[in-house]
Amino acid sequence: MKPKVAVLTLHWSNNYGAVYQAYALQKFLSLHGYEPCILDYRMEAVCLSRILRHPILSVQKILQKNLLNIDFLVKRLKLRKSSSCHTSNHAIFNNFRDKYLRVSQHEYLYADLRSSVEEFDAFIVGSDQVWAADFVFTSDAYLLGFVDRDRYSGKLISYAPSFGKSKLEPYLHKKFSGCVSQFDAISCRESNGCEIVHTLVGRSAVKVVDPTLLISNYSEISSYEVVPRNNYLLVYFLSQDKTLAEWFFSVVEHLSREKGLEVVVVAPEGVDDRWMPNLICPSPEELLGLIEKCSFMITNSFHGTVFSLIKQVQFLTLARDCFSDKQNIRLIELLDAVGLSHRFMLAFLDENMADKAANENIDFEDVYIRLREVISGSQRFLLDALSSASN
Repeated sequence: MKPKVAVLTLHWSNNYGAVYQAYALQKFLSLHGYEPCILDYRMEAVCLSRILRHPILSVQKILQKNLLNIDFLVKRLKLRKSSSCHTSNHAIFNNFRDKYLRVSQHEYLYADLRSSVEEFDAFIVGSDQVWAADFVFTSDAYLLGFVDRDRYSGKLISYAPSFGKSKLEPYLHKKFSGCVSQFDAISCRESNGCEIVHTLVGRSAVKVVDPTLLISNYSEISSYEVVPRNNYLLVYFLSQDKTLAEWFFSVVEHLSREKGLEVVVVAPEGVDDRWMPNLICPSPEELLGLIEKCSFMITNSFHGTVFSLIKQVQFLTLARDCFSDKQNIRLIELLDAVGLSHRFMLAFLDENMADKAANENIDFEDVYIRLREVISGSQRFLLDALSSASN
């Protein structure tokens, strides 16, 4: 009988990267003799009782996260209203989940997670920004806090979780360290995540690749139905503040003109009216086909960059934000690891820098050699962590 492995991740998010990483981790586990099950759990919303239970922490949370900042609130409201793609109605992502993800039939609440522990030989939490969750005011599910270590002898593993930030808020330290200290094997997706774990838990975490890099064959979930007949420049754009977005699309406009390519835009969170005629809303399968067949790609997405590497597509990755220690971290670290740091454009670099990088063809043979080394180490970490669960 195959060892049963429970996976807790953000599979329910209507986001291309979220469903890709869930699929890849599941596929890797299946290929190596395990029976994965993605637990259909969604973290509970913050409730009044938890706020009242932690009044001092509530104030600290509001101050540290700047939640009363008017600009922050206005931006969040605009973002919710601006989505102009199918991601708002869930249909294309629900279809993908139904077809390709092994999600539990039971929808779990936190209490249900406690009662299901004995069904599985191991638990894996990750990838994506599962450790960005506010597990004091919601639940500690993504820290596997529901597992009673006095009764459960299976493996507790983190695979490539991200904090989505350079440091963890102080009010989360105690809860985080208490739960993660019980893990049998700890890994993170970024170096700063490994540093946070070491500081708070006193253990070394292994830096591993995103699950999407654990496998290389995506033919099962690739579709070419919406690929244009003519050569095209693909833009995979995630929402940014207005000034940064204007710079992003100025680079797009310049390079499309220089290369003589029509522009196809994928922007799940919406795009400026000027680019609406170029906007399409592909399914996850169709997006992989569009990446594979494009002549050039410009993106500010981590998973857009990953699949440019996997599909061996010429690309540029533009800054996700204006900070070196926030959302750019994973982009920079990935490209550094494969010798392509020059394909990352810092915010507001001029078009000449983009021209120079875009006109140098990537040597994917060298990239593959570098990738193979970091991928094999990550695969080894996960299989070693699981090995005793299969005995």
